[in-house]
Amino acid sequence: MQQKAFLKKRALKLNRIKALIFDYNGTIVDDVAIHLKAYQQALSEVGIRISKREMADNLGQSTYENIKAIIERHGAKADYKTVTERKMQLYVDAVKGRNILFSGVLEFLKQLKARGFKLGLYTGSPRKQITTPGLYKLFDVVVAGRTRFPPRPNPQGLLHLAKRMGANQKECAYIGDMSSDMQTARNAEMLAIGIENEFFPSEVLLNSGADIVISNFNELEKVID
Repeated sequence: MQQKAFLKKRALKLNRIKALIFDYNGTIVDDVAIHLKAYQQALSEVGIRISKREMADNLGQSTYENIKAIIERHGAKADYKTVTERKMQLYVDAVKGRNILFSGVLEFLKQLKARGFKLGLYTGSPRKQITTPGLYKLFDVVVAGRTRFPPRPNPQGLLHLAKRMGANQKECAYIGDMSSDMQTARNAEMLAIGIENEFFPSEVLLNSGADIVISNFNELEKVID
């Protein structure tokens, strides 16, 4: 009975969705391992050794904010701006010439636009790291990198996107792959859709507030339909 009630509630939420806001890393592009390796290498060059698990637990803010927090926590004498630029360059070099989009992403985004959905992109990654040709033009609004908004799970960034797209937050869904994404969506009163991965499996995303959890981007098409 409880499961049926949950599914009915979920269906009602989906029926009112007019705008979809996407995270970038690990959601639209399959780059979590690349992203974490770039962080690890840039930090190791200033004497900070950090595991992928520890690094994953620190994600959710902009690259600048992540690196600054880690340097301060480890008590290292390093310029966080220099380390951040190094990390971003390592990432760009690693993905140059590679198609790191999850299967079917571009086609599905185009279908959503054709069906009248408003699309937004909300990510802590700087714009220079978003290198996929033709991706930007599919979104009505993009908020990326360092912004004036407080870091997730504060909902101000998502609420700003919703306002710019002309949608009430309760008509929006936010799709991401981390606990902080789910918490941010809930704080913004948006539908929270999680894409599970090795660092944030389904139970973690559900406990963080996800309304729906899927295993890969291709399943999102079935959820929205």
